[in-house]
Amino acid sequence: MDRMLKGGLPLLLIFLSFTWIGCGDDSGPVVPNGGNIQYGSPYGVIGFIGYNQGFGTIAEAGTIPQYFYGVGTGAVVGDPAYCALWQPTSDSLDATILVMNRTDSRLYVVNETGITTIIGENVIPGGYDWSSGGSRIVYVMEEENTYTVVVETYGTVEDSFTIAEYATPFRVEGRPVFGGSGLQQITVNVVNDLDPSLSHVDVLNYQGQQQDVIVGRFISPKYSPHDYAKFGYIDGSNGAENATKIYLDGHEYDFSAYGTGATDFSWSPHGNRAAFYVGVFTDYPKLLVVNLSTHSLEELELDSTIAIGSGDDLVWASPAWNTTDDALTLLVKAEDNISYILVTVDMEGTMTTLLDDISELSRPVWRSQ
Repeated sequence: MDRMLKGGLPLLLIFLSFTWIGCGDDSGPVVPNGGNIQYGSPYGVIGFIGYNQGFGTIAEAGTIPQYFYGVGTGAVVGDPAYCALWQPTSDSLDATILVMNRTDSRLYVVNETGITTIIGENVIPGGYDWSSGGSRIVYVMEEENTYTVVVETYGTVEDSFTIAEYATPFRVEGRPVFGGSGLQQITVNVVNDLDPSLSHVDVLNYQGQQQDVIVGRFISPKYSPHDYAKFGYIDGSNGAENATKIYLDGHEYDFSAYGTGATDFSWSPHGNRAAFYVGVFTDYPKLLVVNLSTHSLEELELDSTIAIGSGDDLVWASPAWNTTDDALTLLVKAEDNISYILVTVDMEGTMTTLLDDISELSRPVWRSQ
């Protein structure tokens, strides 16, 4: 696949810098004009998409309110997709970001110096993922009703190869994700709208060989990230808007008492919990958490309205976990109902504001060194 290095649009390099300005105990940090990028303990950071002078930019907030970080790269795209993914091995001083530009449907990698590389063309919304070690990227291209799953090696040796193709009436839905019933595998959700009974999950190795086939109409199927021992999915037999059940490690959890409609869920890093939103097609989604140790399902009730996207962005409609399985990050709506607030939520439902007055709706991603 041809590669291109771009020095201008659609990707530019802007360096943002912020310092924290003191505020009361009940208020979050603000974004001042000017200042210096600050790095220091704690190094857990959350990334999100904002806008600066009309261009999308990647920014970071520290996980304790009295710290705010500008991202080291300052990389921006004109029309960034809903979620940017950090290479798992990146840290705050050496960030590599996987981000899609909606305008041209290209998938880019941006390194810490601001150099941008086109990884894929005609990429479906949300159709990309890093491997756990950050050495590979998987993405799905769609052209003339044919869906192509591509694995790209990233690092000292760079190469790309097709591992699967699906043509009408089959299509790939949602995100392909690394991890399967074994190591070096990728899970792909294959949907047949004409005959849903033919819908299935393909578990493929890096050579494209089918390792497993799981028949069913699934939403957001994926294995637990720590050991790939647990398989989970939202039941899609009645469509995403009518979804009322999630299956995790062979156990069924009925969430109909909290509403209907779910499009994604997120495993905690060690597979002990799973979190998702129900009511994603309404104005007031709810945050639910499943504890796999106790087989319990509960709502974390928040004082603010959860902010999520719509349409294709619902591929990302789940909160992101920290590395210790005990807190989530998400955006909630501000009182003006126009801007957003970046918060963390612990398993008791305690909400902490990290940053307010965010103008762009995106899925924040927790990143830790």
